[in-house]
Amino acid sequence: MRAALLSILIFSLLLCAGDRPHRAWDEEARAEIDPQAIRQYLEHMAARPHLAGTPASKAVADYIAGSLRSWGLSTRIEEFEVLLPMADELPRLAFDGDR
Repeated sequence: MRAALLSILIFSLLLCAGDRPHRAWDEEARAEIDPQAIRQYLEHMAARPHLAGTPASKAVADYIAGSLRSWGLSTRIEEFEVLLPMADELPRLAFDGDR
């Protein structure tokens, strides 16, 4: 246990030794992040249920692949055959105030 903690401490100190270049890179990376865009991506993907294997799930996969392609990344969607237990009917869940 002591050896692991000591290794972590030494590793942390080595990382901090060259902190300036890392901070500049970190600040540059943070400047590229657009929280509003992230919110829009998440809202789009979570707008409706998308159980695995359904057309809604394929739509989400296509949306993600399209976004990645628009950023210049090479993507492909792979399909897998799996068995998923699914109920014919979903139970109604009661929430506070819903009686």
